[in-house]
Amino acid sequence: MKATHLKIKFGFFAVFMLCALAIASPQYFPALICSVAIHESGHIIMARICKVPLYELKLGIFGAALSLADNVFSYKSEILICSGGPIFNFISAFVVWRFITVFDTSLFVMSSIALGALNMLPIVSFDGGRILSSVLHMIFSVRLCEILCKLISFIFIFLLWSLSVYLLIKVGASLTLFVFSASTFAKIFIPDAL
Repeated sequence: MKATHLKIKFGFFAVFMLCALAIASPQYFPALICSVAIHESGHIIMARICKVPLYELKLGIFGAALSLADNVFSYKSEILICSGGPIFNFISAFVVWRFITVFDTSLFVMSSIALGALNMLPIVSFDGGRILSSVLHMIFSVRLCEILCKLISFIFIFLLWSLSVYLLIKVGASLTLFVFSASTFAKIFIPDAL
């Protein structure tokens, strides 16, 4: 495989959100950045293993996205590449939790597990949604696959939103989850809204 250079692009809102997080929650910032870096590294390593060339890494308001240089590859490769990020999150959380005892690693462990679990949800633009789509494409027609993916995404976004409303009412917290679930719904089901 020939050597390719991976371009990294930062969106304005991504930079703004990173700065806001660094200022508002400096204790969480390093753990979150490390978790995201490990997650994206997992995707990059799996793409290299599958011999799928990468074009660029875009960091935007809804997270990071890898653009592949070639869109023609197998569903198996898609499943492996999409699972790479969450798998690396879970493995790194376990390794750090189990073997690093010199200092408190709980923020890193929690952020890695949360990022991996969130990305495995079967929502269209998440890793889990792309895995689900690949599996369904191997079984059903393209149209039925699209309908099932949208339906399952709607159910899981609704569950996230319901959890956020419950937490807002009971605990008075989780405004972030509320905004996240509402904006994810808008991004998927009202594409021109954002």
